[in-house]
Amino acid sequence: MPATPPSSTKPPRRRAEPWTRAGALRGLRALAAQLGQDAEALLARQKLPLAALDDPEVRLPYRGLCRLLEAGARDWACPDFGLRLAAVQHLSLLGAVGLAARLPARVGEALTALGDRLGAHSDAFTMALEVAGPRAVLSYRPACPEEPKTQLLAFAMAVTRNAVAFVSGQPDFAPQAVRLACPAPADAAVRRALARGLGASLRWGAPQTALQLDAALLDAPTAIQDTQYAPLIRDTLARLTAPPRPGTPDAPDAPDTVALVHQHIARLLPPGPCTQATVARALGLHPRALQRRLAAQGTHFSALLDAHRHALALTLLRQGTLPLAALARQLGYADQSVFNQAFRRWTGQSPGRLRRQALGPARAREAGAW
Repeated sequence: MPATPPSSTKPPRRRAEPWTRAGALRGLRALAAQLGQDAEALLARQKLPLAALDDPEVRLPYRGLCRLLEAGARDWACPDFGLRLAAVQHLSLLGAVGLAARLPARVGEALTALGDRLGAHSDAFTMALEVAGPRAVLSYRPACPEEPKTQLLAFAMAVTRNAVAFVSGQPDFAPQAVRLACPAPADAAVRRALARGLGASLRWGAPQTALQLDAALLDAPTAIQDTQYAPLIRDTLARLTAPPRPGTPDAPDAPDTVALVHQHIARLLPPGPCTQATVARALGLHPRALQRRLAAQGTHFSALLDAHRHALALTLLRQGTLPLAALARQLGYADQSVFNQAFRRWTGQSPGRLRRQALGPARAREAGAW
């Protein structure tokens, strides 16, 4: 009997574990302090990295986050755990992805822009905006629908509500209805706490998890559009989706530190101060750790700060609303002479000359360019 040739069929490739950024845990330490609990112990019991409490770019297994939220509600006797953790979250949860909402002029466009960029925050779920007549629906669609539990879905809807309120500039925004694609909890205290916290007509066991709002709100102007920093925001967002350069870290767990530093420089400057130490602190890193991460991506903090100052200086000069001394302070320079030297290095000319070219002598004189 002839020997059976070895099979060339390769075993099916195992699907990578769905992940999400640890930005979702922002505020967990504060919540633990309020309840007299230990955040580190909660993470340890779920076998999640403790670094997630300090570094929002740590990638957490999505199923691990689901388990943590359920464990927090159970172990800390906190039936609205997901809602309380979401209370301090809006676009901050998304890190640099949240910048996408600062470019469009309308609420609906901003929410769509966020949904289009969510892959850089997590591959575990998507958000879709659909309009049907006078109603609009923001739906939450997990990649592993069998896993998400009550607390995770309530957390997702509370964060979505906060994001709509933030983008629209309506802090009292309340959805018309909330649907959760999970059975009603057996514990009546959990049912009451979540219904009260979501503040809307709540339906359990729905076909999908979604938030319903008045479609007219989508056409309203956003409260957060940022035209001044639009070029920098676009650059940061481009870095989130750009393929890694040869020689730079391209492993799934490598955070895009350059994009994060751009985000924090834009937040701190103006009015400053903006230093490597302040940005490292905002990222939950030691300055040397930040330095190593940037070096691995082929740059350093002073180069990123210099590029931001250059772009911002050109914008402010062409606006013609600030005297040069005040403009230098906005850029974080100790005095105007240091700014003048930097500007000559960037452009080969003085800031006053560029302003005169852009505005004309009369307007430049009014702005203090002479």
